[in-house]
Amino acid sequence: HLSGLGTVVYLDVALQELEERLTNIRTRGVASRPGETLADIYRARTPLYETYAELRIPVSDHAHLEEVVECLAVQLGGHK
Repeated sequence: HLSGLGTVVYLDVALQELEERLTNIRTRGVASRPGETLADIYRARTPLYETYAELRIPVSDHAHLEEVVECLAVQLGGHK
């Protein structure tokens, strides 16, 4: 369904980096079940992202936003 709306992009970020960025997944608006941890969500969703994403952008630890945007722009420029 999502691919019908546009290009599905997977920003591939390591779990450790996500844990540093997202100190509270509840206030950040991450959909989860009661008692589910960020690690649980990561393990469940990563295979789905890897399967269904049309583009994968590896995001190294502490990457600058500008670097990620530039990589995305380059990949989207050649993607139809």
